Amino acid sequence: MENTEFIAIAQHVIWYLNEKTGKKFNAKAIGNIIKVIARLKEGYTEADCKQVVDNMVYHWGKDVKMSAYLRPSTLFNNGTAKRQFESYLNMSIPEQKKPTGQDSELSDLLGI
Repeated sequence: MENTEFIAIAQHVIWYLNEKTGKKFNAKAIGNIIKVIARLKEGYTEADCKQVVDNMVYHWGKDVKMSAYLRPSTLFNNGTAKRQFESYLNMSIPEQKKPTGQDSELSDLLGI
């Protein structure tokens, strides 16, 4: 993969983070891009990076203190905390319960 491809993917991940958090991280800022590219160069994919965003938004998004850490420097860190990326990636999000009764029949018809 060429550097321009890494940059484009990193920008998509930053935009995705902004979309999910309502924040405005600069997707062209080298400091943000470099952190995501480092994970991509380790073999992680764009989907992996977006999964980390989803997982951590689920776990930290409603916690005022922890939501401050929904940022590139935490989620995609290049330093010693980069080992956390694997943990963040493997955190699970509970599946939503399937509706029961009449709601279940409607869900089945709609395919949800």
